[in-house]
Amino acid sequence: MKTLDAIACTAFPIAVIALPFLIWNWLRFIILRRRAEPSARGTIPFPTKSVLFFVIALAITMAAAQTSEEIAHNQILDELDALKGDYGVSINGRVAENPTQVVAMLKKLDWLHAHHSSPTRRITVQISDDPDIVLQLARDSSNPKEYWVFYPKYFITRSNEIGRIITPLFDAY
Repeated sequence: MKTLDAIACTAFPIAVIALPFLIWNWLRFIILRRRAEPSARGTIPFPTKSVLFFVIALAITMAAAQTSEEIAHNQILDELDALKGDYGVSINGRVAENPTQVVAMLKKLDWLHAHHSSPTRRITVQISDDPDIVLQLARDSSNPKEYWVFYPKYFITRSNEIGRIITPLFDAY
């Protein structure tokens, strides 16, 4: 996961740096084609290198982020399934009254379709076991029963959801 963080954190700045070169070369290509005689327009080289450099760096960034989200999603579900019976759950630093119910709800983590909403205020759920599991849940802006789940252990999954759950369980937080 840290390798995917490093790949994404390297490829994204490369794409950002490549973008002005892509724009410059693209505009230059368009201007030269317009100014050229109709018979010479086919001889003006297309900025293939600029396009490829930007597109490949952006594709690598997106693939690393998507892979990281999938791995984190599966890792959290595996860790929740492997919990022993003597774990503790705290929500925003307060001990949860119903830890079994919280864990059961988190096990329903799934990929739900996006519906043009955004996450709002986050709450932190910590499951004390060996090792501890720390997740952040953010209420959906349009559906108050839907929570976006983030895994703050890694850079990518700190700001990109690893799934969503639908529950009224966290309404009091």
